[in-house]
Amino acid sequence: MAAITAVPLGAGLARAQGSRSARETLVQALEFTRAGDCGSAEPLLRQVISLQPFNVAARRLLGRCLLDAGRWDEARPQFEELVGQSALMQAVFKLVDTVAWSTATVLITGESGTGKELVARATHYR
Repeated sequence: MAAITAVPLGAGLARAQGSRSARETLVQALEFTRAGDCGSAEPLLRQVISLQPFNVAARRLLGRCLLDAGRWDEARPQFEELVGQSALMQAVFKLVDTVAWSTATVLITGESGTGKELVARATHYR
């Protein structure tokens, strides 16, 4: 069972300097968010995401912290690599939004060069 230690607000980054793994850093960030200190958790979560870009837990926790801080534009990443305004692309964007919050395994199919990898990245990053 993990123990939660009380630390002063803003002390998160200084405490995490001795961390050896992304998992330990994520656990520390989780402790700070549970204590209501998203300011200390944010740099730790960004550190985890830089080490593990597909870490869904870190991305969701960072999004929650940004939403709590009222930073709406940063909390919901846009589809930087996917472009298009057609009805079909809007359907793709909506589908990515829908499955991104699911814990189910998603199979993306299509012909070569259709952007399957871009859709996979967009799904993971959301």
